[in-house]
Amino acid sequence: MTLGSRPAPPAHNHTSRAYFEHATAPRTNTDAVLVTSLRAEYPNLHLTVVPLTSIDLFGYARAGHAGLAAIDSEKDRLTWRRFIPPATRLEGDTGDLGTELKFGKFLLDWHNTEYILHLADCRDGNSAYPSLVNQYVLSPSVATTNALLLEAGKWTSTLHAEIWVFD
Repeated sequence: MTLGSRPAPPAHNHTSRAYFEHATAPRTNTDAVLVTSLRAEYPNLHLTVVPLTSIDLFGYARAGHAGLAAIDSEKDRLTWRRFIPPATRLEGDTGDLGTELKFGKFLLDWHNTEYILHLADCRDGNSAYPSLVNQYVLSPSVATTNALLLEAGKWTSTLHAEIWVFD
């Protein structure tokens, strides 16, 4: 069996299938594949693509400003398991395990409006950079999406008990 003839992992929804099929072969533009697939799957919804580095909708929801729940099956999701070293080893801390989401589908509830939210690692090629993780926001209204993005963008760009250190 050659790399090009390897079957894609089974996926239960249209966009998951497109992502995994695209990721098992030479890639040129994952973002374009997902936009095309989402527009076909949700023709009556408005699609907005939001880089995670610009607006962190997942962090915004984790902070309690919106509801967020996975609406795909684990078979349609792609995650990595990672070791997280301890901040300090002085007190015997040994670290922990974390999960890094690479592809998934969620329902985001903000101000009584529901949004379908996909997250995808869209890095193309064999190098690690640039890292490109996009969020795909689907909703019936451009205005409500823009309001959500403005609020989440303000939240993303402010400090939340962090300390910025500049060299």
